Amino acid sequence: MIEEITILILEDVSTDFELISREIKRHIPSPLLYVSSNKDEFLKALVEVNPDIILSDYYLPTINGMDALKLSQQHDPFRPFIIVTGSINEETAVECIKGGASDYILKDWLNRLVPSIEMAYRKSQLERDAEQKNLYKAKMVDLLRCERDLGIALGLINDLPDALELIIQSLCNLDNFDYGGIYLLDPQTKILQLAVHHGVDKELLEKISVFKPDAAQNEFYRRGKPSFIFYDDVQIGHYTSVVKDVKGIARLPLNKENEPIGLIVLGSRQKKVFEDELKDILITLASLAGNLISRLQTETTLRKMFKAVEQSPAVILITDKDGHIEYTNPKFTEVTGYTKAEARGKTPRILKSGYMNPNDYKVLWDTILSGKEWKGEILNKKKDNSLFWEMANISPVFDQDGNITNFIAIKEDITRDKAIQEELVQAKTKAEESDCIKSSLLTNLSHEFRTPLTAILGFTNFLRMEVHDNHHLELLNNILVSGDNLLNTLDSILTLAQLEGEVKLNLQSADLGLLLKELCTTFEGKISTKGLKFEFQE
Repeated sequence: MIEEITILILEDVSTDFELISREIKRHIPSPLLYVSSNKDEFLKALVEVNPDIILSDYYLPTINGMDALKLSQQHDPFRPFIIVTGSINEETAVECIKGGASDYILKDWLNRLVPSIEMAYRKSQLERDAEQKNLYKAKMVDLLRCERDLGIALGLINDLPDALELIIQSLCNLDNFDYGGIYLLDPQTKILQLAVHHGVDKELLEKISVFKPDAAQNEFYRRGKPSFIFYDDVQIGHYTSVVKDVKGIARLPLNKENEPIGLIVLGSRQKKVFEDELKDILITLASLAGNLISRLQTETTLRKMFKAVEQSPAVILITDKDGHIEYTNPKFTEVTGYTKAEARGKTPRILKSGYMNPNDYKVLWDTILSGKEWKGEILNKKKDNSLFWEMANISPVFDQDGNITNFIAIKEDITRDKAIQEELVQAKTKAEESDCIKSSLLTNLSHEFRTPLTAILGFTNFLRMEVHDNHHLELLNNILVSGDNLLNTLDSILTLAQLEGEVKLNLQSADLGLLLKELCTTFEGKISTKGLKFEFQE
């Protein structure tokens, strides 16, 4: 890590200068920072300050980034020059890189600034040493070409497979490596998996690399340190049968904040001596590649998460800590009628229906401000003033220090469910009322109809025994037949009702003697007609 460095910042917006300065001071202990806001101040600083590196905005009132780059190159061709701007099109970015800029950084991605400064400063030191010693000039040209390609990739390539292909091809071309591959760590299995290869197929690459992706004992990977192997015309066991003249292998861990995320493997069939200059170049490029791969992996994950949120069937709403809306997904607009633009900056009170208990809102805010999750039903109002119910989960979002920065609400429209629930409640109430009416009717049928009907049949049988006139006997027989039919129908109705519903027993005390007397009186006539005798003795 760089301990001391002199940096000249060409910037005319004071707040942007403060942001850049703060980012640098977070990572570099003792930087000397100077600022120029126009062309005259910049020319003066080039001479008086003689900075180690220059950071320049592209659009300034009296000078642009390309002109500043040319002036810097005239003064010191080896001084690193990085464009730090708010926005820039691809054509201009490529023009700057081709013109000799070390890199370009968007102000929205200042986390890339210090790694880019360290890489550019280290490269400039290598360039100066090579120039002074007149050594390794040809290789430095390749380095510049390779780093330029990767520098462009940092800003322009948003697809991870394309970036990996560019990285491995650039590294293989750097010093005429015959083959190469990039392994990435699977976050689930913690096993290195080959993501891209060059020069040979996958199986052959793993054999000639003397490397097992799932071997935990690979010290060069576990410790995150590079490994350079030089074979001086010696056989290397069974690998000789695959490639007879493996002469050199470089294995370079890819790191993210000192944590390994992958591995670059490069190999040569020609005699390969890894001089210190070549090692430094490879390590520098591996660091640059690690930053690029890490960024693209993060961006890929973020794109997936954003797409999931955008396409979610639930309403998702994010506010700041004061409740002002910062984000709504398309489902929010579909449900409420408010567009993103209409909702942004407002509070969820735009949905307030006026029918909720104010204490419910107080409980909600007390819960989420205490750092807990709140879940419940809310009656809200749409843009067209129609009411709707939501089931809401509202949670706080914390920063790395544990402070609440935002709130996120995930809500589901349950208006239809509430309507169905209300219909079910009403149907249940009506069913219970109908059941009560039916139970009352069945009770009356059983008691008010069966008892007198049984008595009528019994007395009719007595009359039959006293009457001898055929005409009257026929009439009495008709009464008995009709009565029996009616009694059977009543029994069938009561039996069917019991089968349809739950049979309830009504247990209470009874006078058994009185009950038997009533049965004897009621059924005596009918029993006698069948030649049976029924007696009751107290």
